[in-house]
Amino acid sequence: MAGIFIILSLDIAVGVPLIRAGINLLQAREALTLEAADVVRSDLIGAKQDLDTAVDSLESLPVRALAGLPGPGHNYAALTKVARASSNVLARALDLQDWRDENLEDVFAEGRIDFDVLDTVAEPLVAQTQAFGELETAAAGDRSPWLLPPLWDALDELEERAGELHSGTERAAALLEHSRSLLGDPDPRTYLVMSINNAELRGAGGLLSGIGTVTFDRGDIDVGRQWPREYYQRKPYRKVPAPAAYLQRYGTFKANTTLWANVTYSPDLVDSALVATRLFESQTGIHTEGALIVDPRGLEALIPSGTEIPVTGADEPLHSEAFARWIYSDAYTQFDDDFERRAAIIEVGSQALDSALEGGLQIDSLPELGAAVAGGHIALISFDSEELAALEDLGLASTVGEIEDDYLMVAAHNFGDGHGEGTKLDYWVKRSVRHGCAIDGVGVARCAAEAAFDNQAPEGLTAYVAGARPYGLLRSFVEILIPRDAELTGVYVNAQPTEYRRYVEGEVQSIAVYIRVPRQEQQAIIIEYELPARNEYSFTLRPQPLTEDARVKLLLRVPDDWSVTGPPELENNVHVFDGALTGPLHVEARPDARLGLSAAWDGVRDLVGKVFD
Repeated sequence: MAGIFIILSLDIAVGVPLIRAGINLLQAREALTLEAADVVRSDLIGAKQDLDTAVDSLESLPVRALAGLPGPGHNYAALTKVARASSNVLARALDLQDWRDENLEDVFAEGRIDFDVLDTVAEPLVAQTQAFGELETAAAGDRSPWLLPPLWDALDELEERAGELHSGTERAAALLEHSRSLLGDPDPRTYLVMSINNAELRGAGGLLSGIGTVTFDRGDIDVGRQWPREYYQRKPYRKVPAPAAYLQRYGTFKANTTLWANVTYSPDLVDSALVATRLFESQTGIHTEGALIVDPRGLEALIPSGTEIPVTGADEPLHSEAFARWIYSDAYTQFDDDFERRAAIIEVGSQALDSALEGGLQIDSLPELGAAVAGGHIALISFDSEELAALEDLGLASTVGEIEDDYLMVAAHNFGDGHGEGTKLDYWVKRSVRHGCAIDGVGVARCAAEAAFDNQAPEGLTAYVAGARPYGLLRSFVEILIPRDAELTGVYVNAQPTEYRRYVEGEVQSIAVYIRVPRQEQQAIIIEYELPARNEYSFTLRPQPLTEDARVKLLLRVPDDWSVTGPPELENNVHVFDGALTGPLHVEARPDARLGLSAAWDGVRDLVGKVFD
């Protein structure tokens, strides 16, 4: 017993410089919490200085003298491995950041892609990927029972973030391998351009409003003419083949016909793109190898900052920063005539796409571009399976396919007012999503998901936007996607049991509910379900692209001996995330792997608290 206390005392004596080194390492880790587009050289240099300070602490005489003892030695070894791996990460990050600053804007400039410049990123990107992998391995290393609890926590956080970054750079490197073929080298590549408007929702993000093409030919970019949907939407409606699940769920809405307004019903972007390209080829004879899907928020992110777009019939040009709002709302008050408004929107959208492709990449626009991709406002679909897999991995394409454990997506479809009016109300609807799960000791998850729709439509909107019979009534067909093996235990609207439809696609089931939300009122759909027992839990919440990001609150209660990785913070023994759904949200939970001091830490802390309470 005395020997244990001696070793613990030595651990505490050496703990001060060790913890100081850990703090410096965590400060260096802050650079890893930034998105790649947000990192500037000063961030990396500051992180490098923090890391050097950590290394100095590890090399101080007291630490080195006691590093051979069982307790201090294990803490010293863990910190040393991480410090060395972190140093390599920061060095490679500086190399990659230097490439970005020196070459990025030359990759895509004046409407042309320079593949020779693009190819030069491969070497620093692969080196950065390897460095992140080494840091992940170092942080995950041998977890000794003697590790100090704060150090164990720091290593957990570092392992999680290094793993995310390692995976991200791996995915970027994989996509880079396909970049030439995707961008028309050596064979030209034509994509269908699908401009959608999420002021009137469909599953893919919005009503299809414009149709055109863009062709990449060995570096040259040719943007074809964009046409309003109505140009191709002719009766009698003609069908094209569609995936079975697409037909089952959306065939009743003629989504696979030349009723183009409904082609984007599926939240599976690949299915919607496939049907759209088949319709386009059947009517024009033009074959396309994929689709570029973009909504107003996506186009606004692509337009070079400060761009002014002339609007036919308007006295003032449209500034790039107001582009999305103009498409969503302002155009409907500016133009009384439906034909003139549609023509103006298509013209402005075409000019915006031209300016985006002619203006090239700008470093300052990267954060906005990254956010637009994460939120689903820009998507690129290729029908080549390997290219599609790389695009999906990087978030540029989205399918409803394989899932892990728990999954949730809320996809609303605007049904208008039944009289051809009142179809643009989704711009005025605020959405909130809550998801709560309690996992018991054997791994059974009991969950509830709520999607609330708050209709904040003001007075004075046009009949085309808000309808007239009655004014401002939102009619939506809402699908809530959950795992196929979830046992549904209840479906409610405003706490009352309600009718619903159930569809199955792959590993997902869709619970569909029709709602009517009067102006200045709110309705909430709640579904309750159970997941079978598992020895771990993962959850993904995928956003539907909206005019304004939904608010989301995640509540997760796990057994006391489980740990959670992801964004939630712990509040009263419940893991909570509360914020805007700017992109896919992913959380994992599993039995805790802590040992020794770290495993006993919470119990000791609680005991001390009771003694001194």
